[in-house]
Amino acid sequence: MVINIDQTLHGYAHGHNLIASSISLPVNVKRILRVMSDMSGTQMIKSFSEYFTAYPINEINKYAFAKTWYAPEMDREGCVWTQTLLIDFADIPNIHDIKSLVKLFNRPVLEDILDNKMEEYMHSLECDIEDSLTKELEYYKYTEDILNAIYVKPEKAILIKYPKTIELENIFFSIWNQQWPRLRRNFSFCTGALLPRKLEDGYLDLQIVPNEARLPENGNFETIFQDAEKQDSMNKRWLEFSQEELITPNKTFRKYLFTYGSDVSGSRSSFFPLVYLYEKLTNSNKLDIDEILLFLGNHFKNKENGKNIKNLVLNNKDQKLFNDLELIYGMALLSDTTPFDLDVDLLFHRFLKASKDIKENLLWISNIVKKEFNTLGEHIITQYAKKADEKDIILLNSKFRDVLSIFVKIYPSISYQKEYWKTSCNYQLENFKYISLTSEQGESINWQLIINEMFNREVCIDQKLMIRTIPNLPNHILAWYDEFGNKHKISSSWLEYVANDRNAILDWLHLGNVNGIHTFEYILQLLDPLSKDIINQGIDYWIKVLDKLQKTNATTSIYLKSFFMSLGMNYTDDKFILFLQYSFDDVYSAIIDDNLDYYSWEIIEPYTKRLNIFQDWDKGKKLRRAIVDKFLILKKSEKLFSEITSNRRLIEELTERLRKKRKKNIF
Repeated sequence: MVINIDQTLHGYAHGHNLIASSISLPVNVKRILRVMSDMSGTQMIKSFSEYFTAYPINEINKYAFAKTWYAPEMDREGCVWTQTLLIDFADIPNIHDIKSLVKLFNRPVLEDILDNKMEEYMHSLECDIEDSLTKELEYYKYTEDILNAIYVKPEKAILIKYPKTIELENIFFSIWNQQWPRLRRNFSFCTGALLPRKLEDGYLDLQIVPNEARLPENGNFETIFQDAEKQDSMNKRWLEFSQEELITPNKTFRKYLFTYGSDVSGSRSSFFPLVYLYEKLTNSNKLDIDEILLFLGNHFKNKENGKNIKNLVLNNKDQKLFNDLELIYGMALLSDTTPFDLDVDLLFHRFLKASKDIKENLLWISNIVKKEFNTLGEHIITQYAKKADEKDIILLNSKFRDVLSIFVKIYPSISYQKEYWKTSCNYQLENFKYISLTSEQGESINWQLIINEMFNREVCIDQKLMIRTIPNLPNHILAWYDEFGNKHKISSSWLEYVANDRNAILDWLHLGNVNGIHTFEYILQLLDPLSKDIINQGIDYWIKVLDKLQKTNATTSIYLKSFFMSLGMNYTDDKFILFLQYSFDDVYSAIIDDNLDYYSWEIIEPYTKRLNIFQDWDKGKKLRRAIVDKFLILKKSEKLFSEITSNRRLIEELTERLRKKRKKNIF
């Protein structure tokens, strides 16, 4: 691959200045190049007479790679020639070996400069970049110390005190080659700094300085001395691997750095974590997911920093790195999730897909709830609670009661399912406590559905506890009875409890909630049609109840007929006739056939008058006279008799008696 590279040449021309350039440069860039191309100290040392310098120039998006030659041929002492290659940032990924650029450097000849023969420095250069990785360098005993200093102490400039620059050049080039593009273009070095060199406000990252160099007292340096003791490293293996890889380049590793270094910080601090993770992810038989996640969070704190390497771990493609359940479990327990971009919905679906059965799902959730979990853990628990079906609830009831107690608080509808109550008496009491606590915390509870399941299963919950806990309990019991009372029995204690709350019964009737004839039978037997609170509901209230009852189209008991006859005999409103239309014929026929039970007659008799001792047994006669008296008092026409009975003979008898009573009243 061929790339084009601009260049400049600096040397002595009325001071150290730009002599030739293939590119027009901004003033500030010219200033930087003039400073960086000048001699690196005040007095040249023979072993430092040639050296390389590399540094970024962000203003023009180029990377400067320069070679400096001492120029003793000049009349003025301390002169140097410096040829600088200006490499586009975009071309840096294509450079596999920076040494391939060294062949582009050409030391100027003074005579040519004096004759103004500088054409070769006035145009850009073409360089054929080989796509190959060869053995970089021979083993050098200080390489490990250099790598350790560069990457473990990234905030410091690394100074290597060494007598000859040329012996360490290849190490510098190899270190640069090993880096990924973003780090390369931020990395600066000088193989022959007579004094520590600065780029703008900061020192170059890596520099060779003479043994006798006098260093500034307050410089932010880390100095490596020849024959110095080995430096400690935070992890020996990454260092050994990095050194081995410098000597024998690993194409897979370089590709890994290029891929996962693309979105990490371009500082030296990113090198160690990437190498450490490579070593862990490629060479460990058993990975510790907690260790890996903690490491990622500590070294790539920003969500966008290291996103690719985080995704490599978190996506866990084909579960090649970890068991997915272990990974998601570890992520759910992270104390700090801010470094990670967690798609909680996707991770929840992965959690479901990774587990082999319900028991394994609940086992992992049980493990989560016993720890300090984060928003992902909360999401997994919450979403699983919402999807829990009857199989889950059976297991929760028997094996995972800690999880069940949480699920109910999150999703109270779990308690609406029959499996929730299909357990021992002791667990039923606990389950009732769970839902009670949820209610106390302000959650909306559908107590009706709970009552339905509890009564259908005849649970072992104490009646007093239920009365104390469940709001509007009589209404719920009545609703249960309306739906299930013809299939299930209700205890006498509950019947008594409901009967004692007459207002609740009347309110429930008023809402028109009754749908079953058995419910009408049950409720109206609890009420006394002769009592003031029943009568005071008003005739319109009872007309609505009667209308609802008639719409059931069901055969009703004689007691219900007697109940509405009793109401009809009480009211003076013209609408009283509706109650008699509904009840009179059936009640009267029952009397005639001697089929009217005691309780049915008991609520009618108060509206009749006593007969003499020889006739008082005749309920039919007493009822006929009571009806006639009602019509007489209300001044109703005898024609209305035909609306309450179809018995022609009875109509004639009632009509004749009403007429006689009216005549008698006239006189």
